[in-house]
Amino acid sequence: MDNPAYLVYANKEVKEAIIGCLTLADVVSVTTEDLRQSYLPYNKNIMVIPNAFNDALIKRTKKPREKVVLWRGSDTHQRDIETYKPAIDKVCTHWNSISFLYIGYAPWKLEITPNIKLARAVDTMLYLEQIQVIAPLVMQVPLHDSLFNRCKSNIAAIEGAFSGAACLVPEWWEIEGAIKYKDNKSYYEGLNALLKGEVDIEKSNNASWEYIQANLLLSEVNKKRVDLIENL
Repeated sequence: MDNPAYLVYANKEVKEAIIGCLTLADVVSVTTEDLRQSYLPYNKNIMVIPNAFNDALIKRTKKPREKVVLWRGSDTHQRDIETYKPAIDKVCTHWNSISFLYIGYAPWKLEITPNIKLARAVDTMLYLEQIQVIAPLVMQVPLHDSLFNRCKSNIAAIEGAFSGAACLVPEWWEIEGAIKYKDNKSYYEGLNALLKGEVDIEKSNNASWEYIQANLLLSEVNKKRVDLIENL
């Protein structure tokens, strides 16, 4: 219910329309296994094709890290931020030499300190250029544990790895090198360890980027879409 679109999709007629689309389809493609499991009651022919890094359009450059912890999102993430507010507030207050940058949403539920910085949402391609210039130490991805969030793909981690950052992500995300959390305690410990230098940020980022190169390049993932169409 925390999502602004809840009242649209909770509507009985809308639900029935979506189920009808799923039932009528010869094949369905989804981005995560959790989403596949959620839809299996309505169609047995569901293929997971993950979101991926567009290696045709986007080129990566690396530069020295800046003292920035990055978050990006919209007002759809209010509950996510509120869930991890204790950990985020504690780290942000302690590390006043680090900028905590929020792109796309002003996190008013947090304890607002001078080192919290805000930026407007921009076009996706401009954003990808922007985060390479920002060169954050860390990409933080607070997500409360729900089926809805578990059905989401790891796009934020792909972006974080692309920017050169180490990524702090929920434990159910599959990506090498990232630091994973399961509650406020592990969120705090993971973020604090990254800023204290107890985690090698470059090594963490390299492992994540290598995983993306091996598994999540659009030039390779798109072959699954070709297979799907050819097999119809």
